[in-house]
Amino acid sequence: MEMRAFAVGDVVMQPSGEDVVVFDIDNAGALLLIKYNRPRAKEKSDVKSGVAQFKIAKLDGILFFLCRFGTGNWMDAPYHPDFSRYTLPVPGEGEGLLLHVMLIDSSTGVLAAQRAIGLSTEFSAALLQTAAGLPPSGDDYMLRIKRIYAERKTNDLLVLATTGCVNG
Repeated sequence: MEMRAFAVGDVVMQPSGEDVVVFDIDNAGALLLIKYNRPRAKEKSDVKSGVAQFKIAKLDGILFFLCRFGTGNWMDAPYHPDFSRYTLPVPGEGEGLLLHVMLIDSSTGVLAAQRAIGLSTEFSAALLQTAAGLPPSGDDYMLRIKRIYAERKTNDLLVLATTGCVNG
């Protein structure tokens, strides 16, 4: 397994200028990439040390990882385990997934802020169990995501959320 250290100020991706939130799980835990075009100082501060809130919503065979840092807006990222590679067991008591959060300036590709958050046992178990219970992604996966985003906003997904977690 290849290990890589990430430091704030490093170029970690090619610039795109797009605002995108990506969530993934692998055998090291969970990864949340927040790519903002020129993130403001408050957004950097919120990701680095603001209260972190997470929720899970499921709609049309897709899990949506919902997150918010500090007083910022809620964000969402669609997720399906068919596109990930992991063999993580459901955590036991006192265990949970490690979530690596990276805020990236998408205009430059530079890592603007990062944080490691230990997710609670209950939230980690619910996340992995929900992901494991999804039907196969299918050929229409991207079409379903586009349809959901055409019909719903992040706040609509929050109403559907069944599990939540707050960290520090």
